[in-house]
Amino acid sequence: MKTLFNGAIIADKVIGKVAGSILTVAGVKEIYADVISEYAIPVLEENHIKYEYREKVQYIINQEKTGMCPMENKYKDEKDINVVYKEMLNL
Repeated sequence: MKTLFNGAIIADKVIGKVAGSILTVAGVKEIYADVISEYAIPVLEENHIKYEYREKVQYIINQEKTGMCPMENKYKDEKDINVVYKEMLNL
């Protein structure tokens, strides 16, 4: 899967750190998001992924709208996007 999106341009409603990490490792070159989290932006910038968004939020919220998305919370401090990628593949 690491080359599945090689050079792709991806559009999605929501991009958090986990999605940004997976797409980065998978080789995308550009991302458009309706909503992007502040945790996703450094991942994209450090890996020279061009991105655009309509709205930036502090973090992605959970489905109940009571706090942070569990996946965003779990990986918010992880520095190695390959760890995020590998752990997500093993879910």
